[in-house]
Amino acid sequence: MTAENVHIDLMGLNGAQCLFDGPDSAFDLGPRSERTWSLIPVRRGDVEVRLSWTEEGEARHAQLTFPIPGSPG
Repeated sequence: MTAENVHIDLMGLNGAQCLFDGPDSAFDLGPRSERTWSLIPVRRGDVEVRLSWTEEGEARHAQLTFPIPGSPG
């Protein structure tokens, strides 16, 4: 299945700051496809990633939070 209209949003938590070299607009991701982008930590903390997309007309969402290293800032 193709994931259509994929949106990626990142938010720094607990003072985290990072540079994300990801897409500025929605994109489609075909079956068995992969995409990668750089995430450069500036200040440590947690990063929350929110994903939204559509599969076969059904809206999907995912969210994950992970720690990032960096200078204590």
